[in-house]
Amino acid sequence: MIDQLKNISMYITISIILTLLSILLKSSYISSFLDTNLVLIIIALMAINTTTTSIIMTKLREIAEQYGNDFNTTMHEMRKSVCEQVWLLITSFLLFILKHSIVVQENVPYYNFIFDVLILSIFCFAVHILYDTADAAFIILKFESKQDDHD
Repeated sequence: MIDQLKNISMYITISIILTLLSILLKSSYISSFLDTNLVLIIIALMAINTTTTSIIMTKLREIAEQYGNDFNTTMHEMRKSVCEQVWLLITSFLLFILKHSIVVQENVPYYNFIFDVLILSIFCFAVHILYDTADAAFIILKFESKQDDHD
């Protein structure tokens, strides 16, 4: 849980820096890009991660059968990452509804900055989930390579 909070703080910090940099440079690129594409990006990353996770789980099951290891915790974490992606998708829809609401625009000071930071944070989180999944695949490949060297 502490690691999760640390990561979320890091995503928010990165997002604040990038949003401030965009404001200083008078560039709306990140905001416009994510407004148009974030939902599609999250769905695409979910598809990639779900497929990769399925392959990883199959390999972990094979390794467990061959070497007697227990990967239940790893498999639980992989399921959790898929749930996180679903929540990111739902949260992004909610944030876009609020960001484009006239009521919010009229009543929340700095609403653009706040929502740009939150939306960019969601993007960072989604990319980090992709990184974690890819890292797991590389760990398995490295393990299998070591096993092939020993055989």
